[in-house]
Amino acid sequence: MINLRGMGWPVVLATVFLTPLSGGNLARASVINFDDGTAGTPVGDFYASLGVHFSNALFSDNFGLPGSDGPLAIKIESRDDFQVPSTSPIVITFDSGQSQVGITGIDVGDQGFRIDAYDAVSGGTLIGFDQAFGTDLGVGEFFVVSVSTPSIRRVELYQPSFIDDGDGIIMDDLTFTPATPGVPEPSTLIVSLLSVATVGLGAWRHRSRRRFA
Repeated sequence: MINLRGMGWPVVLATVFLTPLSGGNLARASVINFDDGTAGTPVGDFYASLGVHFSNALFSDNFGLPGSDGPLAIKIESRDDFQVPSTSPIVITFDSGQSQVGITGIDVGDQGFRIDAYDAVSGGTLIGFDQAFGTDLGVGEFFVVSVSTPSIRRVELYQPSFIDDGDGIIMDDLTFTPATPGVPEPSTLIVSLLSVATVGLGAWRHRSRRRFA
């Protein structure tokens, strides 16, 4: 318990405002594990209540492959062989800007797995990417690809070294963290509050000297 008695209002002000900042991040990540869907049906707006929308994605059995959890994952909708070329990626859009988006690629071989992040739900600018490569057909290999940058509105998922040979991938466990535009970084906020407290403390001392002069 912090004892504020006798500290003076500037110190009290700084203490009250700074104490909550020690509590952790301003925003927390959400996770979609896809286990609440139905295999073989489009994902589409299934998660619209979370502000997340999918294009070219189907709920899929995850076949118990390493890196998956629960019964389901997602796969490409426009092909039957699970391959995801860059010309036909799985696309995920967000109703609001995200500061981090990541997803697990399962059974990733030498064709790789890549995430591209954009600042608009269509078009826009590529603002970040991540990719990973397995070996050969990628049996038992899985990787998390993740992008952390402000204002992510869309991500595209595909195999960057695509060869049309039937070596596909599935995906599981989408994570996303909302951005908090307009909220200053904790370090900036601390400096600002300390400045206010310092000015206030000077004024308080000045009044105290006049009171007891």
